[in-house]
Amino acid sequence: MDFYVTWLLLCSTGSNLRPEYNGLPSIYSLQALQHTQVLLIKKDNLLRLYQQCAKYETIGRLMAELVAHRATEIAMSLASEKPEERYRNLLKKQPDLFQQVPQKFIANFLGMTPERLAVFEGGWPFRSDLNLS
Repeated sequence: MDFYVTWLLLCSTGSNLRPEYNGLPSIYSLQALQHTQVLLIKKDNLLRLYQQCAKYETIGRLMAELVAHRATEIAMSLASEKPEERYRNLLKKQPDLFQQVPQKFIANFLGMTPERLAVFEGGWPFRSDLNLS
């Protein structure tokens, strides 16, 4: 799970990252919280595009690497950071998110309950003490 606000570049490469999943539907899904335009390209067409132009294959590889890197970042954050750190990091990286996304989704992403997140938002001095510049 991840959040994309304002613009979205999302590639569903999950089925392509592991060879044993080739040909199977992606395990990822997309849930839009606002009006959203989605562009879809079928795998056969994508592979044809890769064959026709090496630059597109490079772009596809880089996108797959970004998805894998982001998934690793999220897993490492959940495994090694305290909830307070995850909250602070998200607030620093995406401060507008807290006005655009319902609290229950943010809490789930941070690995905590909405009630715990409410404590951070109301009871912790993070917002006022955090230098976002």
